[in-house]
Amino acid sequence: MSNTSKRAVYYQQAEKLYVENGFSLQIIEDLFDKKVTRRTISNWKNEFDWDGKRKKHLEHNKSLIEETRELVKIALDNAKADPSSKNIAAYKRAVDALKALEAVNILNPDTPEKESEGLTPEKAAAIRKEILGF
Repeated sequence: MSNTSKRAVYYQQAEKLYVENGFSLQIIEDLFDKKVTRRTISNWKNEFDWDGKRKKHLEHNKSLIEETRELVKIALDNAKADPSSKNIAAYKRAVDALKALEAVNILNPDTPEKESEGLTPEKAAAIRKEILGF
């Protein structure tokens, strides 16, 4: 498969895995079952500034997390003042939203990339199915 056709098939998924999910280049290569080399993925990363995109993504998530933490505090204060089912449910929804946002913040851009540790073919297949749908 030529580099152009690899890019057409795998580029967007690889970028999303790196930028939004915080996966290392090695793990992305493993997820693609080595159909795209780490070198190709690294070239895409450098050519299209994935590190800059990752940093922006994490900064945006950090802002959302801070705002959601404030909502959790407000919801908690409301639930303490009036422990109605409505206020308790609002608090629970705010906490769930915060947990979901914090789960997205997988990798700090200042943290060096770690190599794939124990990514078995079974784990790679499960991640491919869950995140990539194939």
